[in-house]
Amino acid sequence: MSERWQDFVARLEPTTHARLATALGEGLQAARRAAEAAAENDAVTEARAALDAALSALAAARALLDDPARRVWVRRRAERPARAAFPLPALDRVHLAWLSGGVGPRLVLHAFVSCTDLLDGDLDHACVAGSEPHRFRVAVLVEDNPPETVVALARRAGFTTA
Repeated sequence: MSERWQDFVARLEPTTHARLATALGEGLQAARRAAEAAAENDAVTEARAALDAALSALAAARALLDDPARRVWVRRRAERPARAAFPLPALDRVHLAWLSGGVGPRLVLHAFVSCTDLLDGDLDHACVAGSEPHRFRVAVLVEDNPPETVVALARRAGFTTA
């Protein structure tokens, strides 16, 4: 893979789901232009290399989306059963907040997400076309996520252990 395409794939790492789609579209357009330019010069090998680079970028992006370690399951409210997955980098303003009710008050991780970053699931949020993106607070429950994800988010919230 060329250095330009390696840089493209490397830039995908911190992006959120919506930005990922835009980056992939730009990458494919660049590959298409390179392939067309190479085809005009009867350089079939160059055209094939450009398309292979685009396919590699798509595969790398798909792997990022499918990596369970990069997904965080959240709930709109901690007591609701509906869950949705967001990419780990899409969660911002991570914080701990007291949740009352049930068996008593407890500290729960919360964060803010954009509805356009949704990977999977449903949060009972409806967007009217043209009104997105919306940012809203979500709860990150320990029982919904792997321990390493919860620890990483707790650190982002400023919680440390001795």
